[in-house]
Amino acid sequence: TKDWVRLPEVNARPTNLHGDVAVASNGEVYISTMDAAHGVQVFSQGGKYLRDVPNAPNDFHGFVIRKDREGEFIYGPRLVAGSIVKLTLDGKTVLEIPGSAIPDAFKNPPAPATKKNAKGEQVANPDAGKRPLRLTGMDVAPNGDLYVTDGYASSYVHRFDRNGKYIKSFGGTKEPYGFKTLHKIAIDTRFTPARIIGVDRENRRVIHM
Repeated sequence: TKDWVRLPEVNARPTNLHGDVAVASNGEVYISTMDAAHGVQVFSQGGKYLRDVPNAPNDFHGFVIRKDREGEFIYGPRLVAGSIVKLTLDGKTVLEIPGSAIPDAFKNPPAPATKKNAKGEQVANPDAGKRPLRLTGMDVAPNGDLYVTDGYASSYVHRFDRNGKYIKSFGGTKEPYGFKTLHKIAIDTRFTPARIIGVDRENRRVIHM
């Protein structure tokens, strides 16, 4: 339907919608934005604005809504903050995994001391020494494990258990994977055992793992 939904007047200005859309079990539609005050907004099936998710971050690059034995939750990686969060549908944080939980061995090398500015001049790099972490997508396996992709940096997939404990990392740019911007992933439950399906953007392919 053309113009099924338009952002409501609560948005202070035209808002960047670079993020994701997910649908809860009751049919309500959750849309992430980069608006500082309205990071996730909720709409009816007919496209009517209902409310914001209180305290939701405005740097979700991708997020999903999944049920577990305790209820229904929003799971999302924060692109700027570099953390992974689990929220109730009304905005309560029940789990947050910091980027530091991912071993440095599976992150890109530290940023250099200097970088070029718009004029091509070498200037001090405010991110010097930091290891880039740019988490872009995630999903939840049937057993509750969390799989998160560092799509804009290392192209590794990081696996955690349902409580946020780090398990392992795999993928990356080297063989046998050879990923180039493993941008989004999803758990494909059409198979037993379930698989990961991923969009390997710069390689222009969809992969199954």
